[in-house]
Amino acid sequence: MTYRNPALLAKAVTALDVISDGRALLGIGAAWYELEHESLGVDFPPLRERFERLEEALQICSGMFTQRQTTFAGKHYAVTDAWNSPAPVTPGGPPILVGGTGERKTARLAAQYAREWNCNAAFVELPAKLAALDGHLADLGRDRSDIEVSCLSTIVVGETHAEAAEKLAGLLRARGVDDPSPIVEDPATRNQVLPRLFFGDPDEVVAQVQDLMAIGLDGIVVNMLGDGHDPAAVALAGATLRKALG
Repeated sequence: MTYRNPALLAKAVTALDVISDGRALLGIGAAWYELEHESLGVDFPPLRERFERLEEALQICSGMFTQRQTTFAGKHYAVTDAWNSPAPVTPGGPPILVGGTGERKTARLAAQYAREWNCNAAFVELPAKLAALDGHLADLGRDRSDIEVSCLSTIVVGETHAEAAEKLAGLLRARGVDDPSPIVEDPATRNQVLPRLFFGDPDEVVAQVQDLMAIGLDGIVVNMLGDGHDPAAVALAGATLRKALG
């Protein structure tokens, strides 16, 4: 949220919603990458302030998505009779996706304002995150079916396990790991170093995805850090995920 004026953000996302005929969403978080802020010359407030700004922005955006005019006065942001015209074409406005891992603040904001929570916690931590969300939903009187929960992950899949291992080794070497073999070959080490990774041949990845979904997730978001530039690799990942989630 540190990079955006919330009212202008709401107008920009609404414009995207209109020109895409309802295919826009607003993904938003409190901000975490201090080095990027320093590089761009943007202030990086303390954690408490970042969450204050996020909640105020969620209130402004929610208002501008649903009201003819919005007035809001907060500690960090204020709008007065703010118009959002043309209005969103999506009923209720573009879906709001809150990203982050915190059980106390982030999960509460997602429960209160979002239609999706994208949680980038380690896979083994996700049951606790879901339980925290359930608690906030209960406090708000909101049903779990009203919000989707997805996780952020990385996928490294090959036609064979050996091919996937080669891809993962190359990815690790590119990031400064001189000897990636302990990570690639030992599942315990791999899960410790890469706790949000789907890895292996298509059958292995399908089983991993289905096991994770069974804890109560509604979806997954994947990145392809090693081979996302390769159309064939993207096609293989897509086919694998369709099989897992279909």
